[in-house]
Amino acid sequence: MASPPELALGRSFESRAHEVLTRWASDRELSASPDDAEAARRYLKGRRIKALATGDGRFLLEHTGQVVGRVELVLLGLRQLIARRPRTAP
Repeated sequence: MASPPELALGRSFESRAHEVLTRWASDRELSASPDDAEAARRYLKGRRIKALATGDGRFLLEHTGQVVGRVELVLLGLRQLIARRPRTAP
């Protein structure tokens, strides 16, 4: 469920993540807009993972010191989102 700040700024990270996965499934293209990355950054912040914007459009992950691009930030958010989902029995 989207948090109030995400809803106030537009679509939630979850809806953006779905679009990224759809693009990958249909076009085999991974792309992330600046808005996608910002939504991922806010989502990750809610999971206590800080991603600080750098001057060149990339992000510094505070907990690892790794610098990532927009796509990698969105993929990290996707991994966190999937990890939080309840697992169903086969």
